[in-house]
Amino acid sequence: MLTACAQQQDLPQPDFFPNNTTTNTNNTTNNNSVSLTSDGVIDVEIYVFLEGPYRVGEKFMSNDLNSARGLLPGQALIGLGQATPAGQPYSAAPWNFQEEIQSFAFTDYPPDVVDWLLVSFRTEVTSDTEIAKTAAYLHNNGRITFPNIENIRAISLEEAVYVVVEHRNHMGVMSAEPVPVIEGTIVHDFRAEDSYRVSTSYGQKQMPSGDWVMIAGDVDQISDDYSYDVNAYDKVDWVEDNGTFGHYKCSDLNLDGDISMIDKALWAENNGKLSAVPK
Repeated sequence: MLTACAQQQDLPQPDFFPNNTTTNTNNTTNNNSVSLTSDGVIDVEIYVFLEGPYRVGEKFMSNDLNSARGLLPGQALIGLGQATPAGQPYSAAPWNFQEEIQSFAFTDYPPDVVDWLLVSFRTEVTSDTEIAKTAAYLHNNGRITFPNIENIRAISLEEAVYVVVEHRNHMGVMSAEPVPVIEGTIVHDFRAEDSYRVSTSYGQKQMPSGDWVMIAGDVDQISDDYSYDVNAYDKVDWVEDNGTFGHYKCSDLNLDGDISMIDKALWAENNGKLSAVPK
């Protein structure tokens, strides 16, 4: 069974991108997460780590898909493999999220970008209260920046929102409580604490470094029903892709561009874990 996520998709070419830039703690240039709108300044500071590319001893994530392999959507391929078509990866099933983003967002990546995320905001726990959503860059220090921050300006009108972060092969997470929006500013660090969970579910995983990370292994999210989980369906994609090198695939759990036993080990460690974040 080959899921839509396991295939490389022809992704839409978009057309909005803010011109502002900022510099992160690693002295690399990022897309600015601050945009001036008619409703005032939206300042969104969200941080998250992915388990797959996380490096415990260094407390940041590798960015191999970007700087070493050129496999992020729209990049020029480095070495052997298959280039990935431009476009944010969440236009495919099960997300089916269409969004216009300026085309050079897929060619002029900041050098510390790890991958794309899908970030949304809710007023209550359930997904039917979602008020904004956008695709975003994840940087190797965990900072999230937004090529199309206009898509989430609605949060500036709320007193507090739940923050939801999704990734194409990690279990999605949601803030444990609503995060205050103060004069258009919202700040939340998933790295510092566990995310939303109930007594029978998982939020995130705490690493030996003390950092919290999103749980790797949710490869086949089409089969996820109520929430996110890691199960045997996710292994099927790995079995079909094992031995594939130089491709942008969901079965590549450590995000190094290759599908190998390293990825299977991540799946095996998390097999059976499930979330309670409503989809």
